[in-house]
Amino acid sequence: MLRGGATRRGGLGRAGWLLVTAIAVLPTSSPVAAQSTPPGASAVPSSGQRSRLAPPWRMSIRADNDAFNFWREVTDRPDREYTNGDEVSFELSAAPWWGGAFAKRRHPCRGAEADDERCLTTSFSIAQDMYTPRPGREPRVVPEWQDERPYAAWLHGTAEARLLGERSLRTVSLSLGVTGPPAAGEFAQRTAHKLTGVYSRQPVGWDTQIGFEPGVVIAARETRRFVAHTRSGRAVADFVPHVGASLGNVLTEAETGFRARLGVNLSNPWWTSEWRTRRPFELYVLGGLRGEAVAHNITLDGNTFHADRRVERTPLVGEYSIGLGGRAHGFVAEWRAVTRTREYRTGPRAHAHSVLFAGYEIPARDLP
Repeated sequence: MLRGGATRRGGLGRAGWLLVTAIAVLPTSSPVAAQSTPPGASAVPSSGQRSRLAPPWRMSIRADNDAFNFWREVTDRPDREYTNGDEVSFELSAAPWWGGAFAKRRHPCRGAEADDERCLTTSFSIAQDMYTPRPGREPRVVPEWQDERPYAAWLHGTAEARLLGERSLRTVSLSLGVTGPPAAGEFAQRTAHKLTGVYSRQPVGWDTQIGFEPGVVIAARETRRFVAHTRSGRAVADFVPHVGASLGNVLTEAETGFRARLGVNLSNPWWTSEWRTRRPFELYVLGGLRGEAVAHNITLDGNTFHADRRVERTPLVGEYSIGLGGRAHGFVAEWRAVTRTREYRTGPRAHAHSVLFAGYEIPARDLP
């Protein structure tokens, strides 16, 4: 997803769901023979006792919005810059056909791999990101309105191949979508404002939004995890650095950063083999830093051809976040406050929004 724009919580229309079918991914998944292991034991299949397992999977929902800046009064929460992003995601134990070149000789995750093994999962998601100028400075309201952030929306579907290891995660993704009116930004903002009644029911300026353009973004990321344990073996802290890049007509950038957690019974955020043996509850606080070198952002630079609306983009952008989260059995929840530095020359020095995340994880299960 793009970071740093604006609008209230939106809906994903029929056009959004059609985007998913445009991504040519042919996952294959089947139950795999593996050994059922007791909690705390290594989930390594042996040639003796074996059982058939239904592979692990998970689903999640993420909502980004400055309306979730709970430290501020409801009427004082900003409605500007990047104020809304919604995503629904499913991760399956499967290997897409294009993942074969990405990770040769790797099998779909069984959820019972040894710690030194690596395996593949596939994630599918559909998302909408929206961006608006500051309230009171919409198009044609003030003389300098063209220096404000353009209205923009990016509606897209993404397929991601994920190579999982106990200490590493490598991903390659393909996103296809649209900007402009088909991205349904105006509809989503109007609907959200009408339902909440907190903000103006008649947002103005969407007629000046970034125009229609089909979008393609290819992205890759490498992530590592370092863990601190107690003498009893419980994970109480982890440090997760990453480096990545995106290339496309919607976003082209390179980024690096890290995320750190401190808590009790921390589990591995991606290693599905741990799901069967981890403790039933965990709780943590978190913090993170990220830096981006941005070469192109369609929500700031305007359309690739004939850009009617654009502002002078800032090439280097920083971001920091704090939050808390927890898990009860398979249910996961997290809240984060994210602050980004200036993204364009005439923009605010910083902008904060918050992220609500909820998910449900199903570990590998014994089949009859």
